[in-house]
Amino acid sequence: MKKLILLLSMLALPAFGQIRTNVTLFWDYRWPDVTNTEFRVYHTTNASSPKPWPFYRAIPVGVTNADVAVMVNQQYFYVTATNLLGESDPSNIALCPAPPRSDSTLRVK
Repeated sequence: MKKLILLLSMLALPAFGQIRTNVTLFWDYRWPDVTNTEFRVYHTTNASSPKPWPFYRAIPVGVTNADVAVMVNQQYFYVTATNLLGESDPSNIALCPAPPRSDSTLRVK
């Protein structure tokens, strides 16, 4: 579980006129282990907060994605794997909304 990928999927307008985004978090887990009990998703709006961040939700082993609804502001997520012996180190941090991409070519004519 080295990469955590954040995909924005859809915008909706909830009560009070605030914009919510549904996002799907995806991660790789390359060492399947029958002793694992779950993955844990953690969430914060302040990336400099000390870990562990507030627990967001548990995901059953075998599932490597989680749909979450978040307010549109900078929010951060990471995932851990757990088993009877403890909890793994955190994955990399995913940022929502994702930073803008700069893969276009700028030219002057």
